[in-house]
Amino acid sequence: MEVLETRIVQLYERRLDNCLNARDACREGTWGWTFWQKNFTILLRRMNLELTGAKCYGSTAGSNPAGQGSIPCAPAKKDLQ
Repeated sequence: MEVLETRIVQLYERRLDNCLNARDACREGTWGWTFWQKNFTILLRRMNLELTGAKCYGSTAGSNPAGQGSIPCAPAKKDLQ
């Protein structure tokens, strides 16, 4: 793993930990708990897409019918700005 990928993973790990900490501060079933859980899921998917170089879930609305953290079709960014 190159240095840039290590920095990206560390950044995502901090963000994921922060989402879980914020989620755990909320009672399950509340809007806050749901909000932070969804953000955690989206960030985890983005991290996986970033690291694998995948582009997206698909180019049509029907390719991700549940709308689960869709990311627009675009090449994964390889630079951390």
